[in-house]
Amino acid sequence: MGLEELFEELQMKLYKPFIFYIPSSVIPEEKNLEFQDAKYAVYFNNVVLIDSKGFDRELKAEPSYYEMMTKKASLDKTLFKFLEKKEALEVNQFEFLLEKYLEHLNFCVYVSEWLFTNLVNHITCYSEETKNTFKLQSNTFANHFSDVKSKLLITDRFKNKPIDVLNFVQNKVPVVNNTLKTIIPEDQELKPEKEIKKRPKKQMPLLVDEQVEDFLLRTVFNAS
Repeated sequence: MGLEELFEELQMKLYKPFIFYIPSSVIPEEKNLEFQDAKYAVYFNNVVLIDSKGFDRELKAEPSYYEMMTKKASLDKTLFKFLEKKEALEVNQFEFLLEKYLEHLNFCVYVSEWLFTNLVNHITCYSEETKNTFKLQSNTFANHFSDVKSKLLITDRFKNKPIDVLNFVQNKVPVVNNTLKTIIPEDQELKPEKEIKKRPKKQMPLLVDEQVEDFLLRTVFNAS
């Protein structure tokens, strides 16, 4: 397996499984009528689960916690793969692979944090298990991020920094390469309204609600 194929395999494991929702408030005013179509209804103000095989479905009362538990095992395998490749690859190859992976992992940490923190603000009806699944997803990403940095980085050369969410999604997230660009006009200006409160003891850049919602809106239509 070549380096590019390996990277694609590892980054896809970050996005499957994945649990998320998209508030209807992110729909541009000029698109309101279009998105009243019943085929889009499932995507707004509902929780959606992308399973480990990449299939998405609306999550109602069905179990979801176990599905997210498989994510930890999958990411642990990713860590073992990195430890294996650290010995097999040239130093510059390994560092490049790790740096690109950390960009995606860093992004997932912030998006999952936002989803959990804002669940109560955007979803009116959800089970305790669903809430716990969002929490588990957020914690799993955060813990994996810490494990990767502590076990694979000799020095703390990878610095956390603010993320341009829209640019990152358009250029680097694999599940949105063929997204419907008409959902949100490309020239739409992102106007940050407020920052998300950080959890205690985390030094992370803040994402504004509109940026993360824009990511979710663009992502869902190519989630599977």
